[in-house]
Amino acid sequence: LTLPAVDLAPLLVGALLTDGGITVRLTEVEAYAGADDPAAHAFIGPRPRTRDLFGPPGTLYCYLSHGLHTCGNVVCGTDGGGSAVLLRAGRVVAGLGLVRQRRPGVPDRALARGPGNFGRALGWSLVDSGRRFAEGDLELEAGPSTGPVLAGPRVGVSVASQRPWRFWAGGDPTVSAYRPSPQFGPVWSGWVSRSRLPGPRRVRRRWRPRYPIARCGGRYGRRGAQRRELSSPASPQRT
Repeated sequence: LTLPAVDLAPLLVGALLTDGGITVRLTEVEAYAGADDPAAHAFIGPRPRTRDLFGPPGTLYCYLSHGLHTCGNVVCGTDGGGSAVLLRAGRVVAGLGLVRQRRPGVPDRALARGPGNFGRALGWSLVDSGRRFAEGDLELEAGPSTGPVLAGPRVGVSVASQRPWRFWAGGDPTVSAYRPSPQFGPVWSGWVSRSRLPGPRRVRRRWRPRYPIARCGGRYGRRGAQRRELSSPASPQRT
């Protein structure tokens, strides 16, 4: 777990994560490279809510998404670097009955699909943030090969959106669908703008003044016209 996030993430696809009698085979993860990644929580530096993100490698970092969903990350790299791998999806291979109770009426392939559902399947909350892997019930170990590991842009990020740091098991039905960020426009570090991605063309609304331009005192406003009259030379009057 001391590898950089981008190098560790593809190796975690197929790994087995166990906690509280539930084992999930990871099928989708995303890498976030700390202070060098504008899409990472660590980009703005340590904060009280992200102190576990800057802990030693092998720490579980949990955060709330939209104030509802608990998402889990494996802290990696150097101690204090803020790098982590987001656990996006997995296949439940043990403790299936308990996960079905937590997510009733959901097909087995979707029990841990998506980072919020992944955390719900394992029963995580913000209290679990800061726990250490290989201590207590929380374990992470290598698993059998799941076939080809594919890479592509991360889901829902509006900056550095074209970095291919999302990794998933090709053809696995538990992998979540790719959705770009609803925000678009220029992004950091010269990466391709979201508006240039293939798909339906999005049209930005042109900014308009809240009041009629005559009230704004601009070039063609009432006050602007008065200023032009005072600054321009007097014109001859017709008789």
